Amino acid sequence: ALKELIEPLRKSSGIDVRFECTLQREDIENSQTELNLFRMVQEMLNNSLKHAEATEVLIRLGKENGKNYL
Repeated sequence: ALKELIEPLRKSSGIDVRFECTLQREDIENSQTELNLFRMVQEMLNNSLKHAEATEVLIRLGKENGKNYL
């Protein structure tokens, strides 16, 4: 779902948005966690567009020391 969020933004804004994800499906505990990650990325992208005047954004999802990170 994040790729579907990122791609239109990349095309319409001209911002270089890169998405790196090393999480596996089983790393996301439940649908609420998945929804929360989606909403956090959505808010980060909106803030980058509106307030930061960003020209590039890197979104990285992964797992380190047994904990998911964004």
